[in-house]
Amino acid sequence: MDVDDSTTAKASSRRLACLTGSLLLFASIATAVIWGASDGIDALVRTTVNGYANPKLTAFFMFVTQLGSVAVVYTLTAVEGLALLALGHRRAALHLVTVMTAAAVVNNAVKFTVARARPEPFFGDLPSSYSFASGHALYAGCVYGVLGSLLAAQMTKPWQRGLILGATIVLIGLIGLSRVYLGVHYPTDVVAGFALAALILCVASGFFGRRPS
Repeated sequence: MDVDDSTTAKASSRRLACLTGSLLLFASIATAVIWGASDGIDALVRTTVNGYANPKLTAFFMFVTQLGSVAVVYTLTAVEGLALLALGHRRAALHLVTVMTAAAVVNNAVKFTVARARPEPFFGDLPSSYSFASGHALYAGCVYGVLGSLLAAQMTKPWQRGLILGATIVLIGLIGLSRVYLGVHYPTDVVAGFALAALILCVASGFFGRRPS
């Protein structure tokens, strides 16, 4: 087996592990939510997170949560998609648009299938949509996951790639945490949203790869 074959085999193994892990994680959480087995841990985490609330932290998470809103992520998708096309990266643009289209379809399908009621919010208004899974977590994981991986792939040094991917993970994590802090989602909603995002990203990576072309 030459170097290229070995690299391809490793990538395929990682992708399979990602697909299996994310699918099992989502399935287990969905099952627990449907049967009410997650109610206790959801209540405990919500209470614990709310115990750290203060005005400055609330203002911070009010801002952060907007970065995962439908308006922001799909505006970003349109802008970045057009920018990639203008730079001649048609495959990368298609990658981004495909992922975000899948995210919208999956989000609505899961929400209407499970039809979980929202928790009582701690701050802000209660969204009108169902609670499971978190659209903010799903959309943020998808759009920032794609853009972060595409940008990291252009870096020549490992520390640069690590810095970009690390910042991407932190941003996605903060957006998810903001939904729990504000009280508009249960923790299991957010984890399920991340699992769905990982599933979509792993499937898409099999078709498009990471480098814009």
